[in-house]
Amino acid sequence: MNVKQLYRTIRDLFSETKWVKLTYEIFNLEKNFNYSDFEKSAKLCREELKNSKVKNVEIIELKADGKTVYGDFIMPESFDWEYAYLKITHPIEFKDYILADTKIHPFCIANRSAPTKEKLFEIIHINDINKKKNLKNYLVFCDNIHPSICRESIESTNAEGIISSYSGAPEYKDCMYWINGWSRRSGWYQTKDEKKLICFSISPSKGELLKKLIEKGSVKVCACVKSKIYNGKINLITGNIPGKRKKEITFLAHLYEPMINDNASGVSGLIEVANLINTMIENYGFTPEYGIRFLFGMEMYGFENFFEKKHSIIYGINVDCITCDIQKTGTKYITVYESHFTNPFFGDWIFEDLLERFFCFPWRKRRTPYHDNTFISDLSIGIPVLYIISSPGKFHHNSYDSEIVNWTQGKEILFLLTTYCCLLSSGKSSNYLEQIKFFAKKEFFSYLCKLQNFNETTKYHLENRVLFFSEYLKKKYCSLELFDVKPCRKFLKEIDEISEKTLKKLKKQNLREKLQKTREDKKAE
Repeated sequence: MNVKQLYRTIRDLFSETKWVKLTYEIFNLEKNFNYSDFEKSAKLCREELKNSKVKNVEIIELKADGKTVYGDFIMPESFDWEYAYLKITHPIEFKDYILADTKIHPFCIANRSAPTKEKLFEIIHINDINKKKNLKNYLVFCDNIHPSICRESIESTNAEGIISSYSGAPEYKDCMYWINGWSRRSGWYQTKDEKKLICFSISPSKGELLKKLIEKGSVKVCACVKSKIYNGKINLITGNIPGKRKKEITFLAHLYEPMINDNASGVSGLIEVANLINTMIENYGFTPEYGIRFLFGMEMYGFENFFEKKHSIIYGINVDCITCDIQKTGTKYITVYESHFTNPFFGDWIFEDLLERFFCFPWRKRRTPYHDNTFISDLSIGIPVLYIISSPGKFHHNSYDSEIVNWTQGKEILFLLTTYCCLLSSGKSSNYLEQIKFFAKKEFFSYLCKLQNFNETTKYHLENRVLFFSEYLKKKYCSLELFDVKPCRKFLKEIDEISEKTLKKLKKQNLREKLQKTREDKKAE
C-alpha cells in the first residue's frame, strides 16, 4: 500500500476506547507514586504487550538503592508512603487549619520525603534562615521557590524539612505541584548518602496565607509523614515485533509518574500501536524488514541500563506528553525535536513530509538539545532519536494535569508516528532515494539563503558555516546506511559542488576579513 493508504489504515485500526481505558488503568496504579504500585503497573504493561501479540516480552529488574550506577545516573532509592499531613497549631485562631493532607491530594507530599512521627515544628521563612544559628525542629517555608533550588542552603541550617508553595501556574491557586526531582547534587534524585528531609507541597493560596501568618509572628505546625525510603527495585518492560533482520527501531515511553499526560497516555498509546501493527501484519500483508521494539521504564534513569548493554537498536522514537492540549497550556503548537547535528538522520525529511501531508495541528521544528527524552542520541550511545511533544508548559507536574487532556491531538500524533515507524521498518527506504535527495538540496539551499542575513559576521565565519553544513547534510544523507541503503556517491559529490560554488561566490563579495566573535563563539566562551 502507498503512504496515504498506510496512514488511513492506521487511523481505521486504532482503538481510542482501548487506549483511553488503559491510560486510566495505568494512571490509577501510579497516581500515588509508590514503588509498590509501580510494580503492579509494570506487570499490567507486560500483560498488555503480550495481549497485543508483542514477542519476547520481559520485565528487567533494576536496582533502586540510591547507589547503583547505570550509565551516567545514580539510581534513586525506592519510596512508598501511606499518609501525610501538615496542620497549623499556632496562631490559635488557625488551630487545626490543614495546609497539606494526602487524603485531599497525593501531591501534598514530595517524592522521597523523609518520614516523621507526629511532631510539632516552628515555621521560618527562607529569607530569615540566616537569622538563627540552628534550625533544629524547624521547617523552612521556601515560598514559590522550587525545593531543588534552595535545598542545599536549607540543609546547612540543620532544619528538618521544607514547605513549598511552588507552582508553574500560581494563578491556579488551589492546584498543587508534584515535587519529584529536588536534589542539586546528583541529577534529579537524592542518593543514599544524602540527608533525608521532610518536604510538603501546598497550594499557592495556602502559601499566601502561610506567608501572611509568618509576617505577623510565630507559626507552629503539627506534621506527620508515614513514608518509607528503602533499597528496592524499578522495572523496565520490553518486547518486540520481530523483523527479518536483527536491527530494530525502538519506541520509548516512560512510566512511573502520576499524570495522565506525563506519561500514562504515551505508554498506553504505544501498546495500542503495537496491537494495530500486529493486526496489519496478520490481515494487511505488512511485513517488517526491521524489528520494532517497545521500551517502558523510569524516565531516563530506567533506560540507561538497557543501552549500556549490547542491543540492535538503530533508531529511537520517544513518546512523552502527547495529549497536553496546546490551547489550554498556551503553547499554541506541537514541538518536533529531530535528530541532533552531531548525529543526523535522513528520516527527519520523511517525517517532515508526513507532517505537511497529514498532521492537522500547528507544529514547529526545533534543533534537538540533549535532555531526558533525547539522551540516546548522544554519541556515547549513538542512536538518532525523534521526539515530538505537546508541552504541558506551566502545568508541568501540576495537579491541573487531568484538565488539559486532548485525546484527539494525542491520536493524531500516534497516527503519524506509527506511519513513520512502518515506513522505516518496511525496509523500503531506497524507494525514497530521489525524494530524500530533493529534501537534502532543499535544506541546503534554505540554509544558504539564511546566510545572507548574517551581516555582522565575516567571510571566515560564512565559509566555515557552509563547510560545516555541507558535511552535516552528507552525514545525514549517509545515515541511510543504518537501513542498509548504499548512498549515491554522485549525490555526495553534488553537495560538495554546491558548497564549492557558494564558497567561490563568497570570496567575490566585499566582506570584512576582520575576525569578530559570533553569537556561538560568545556562548562557547
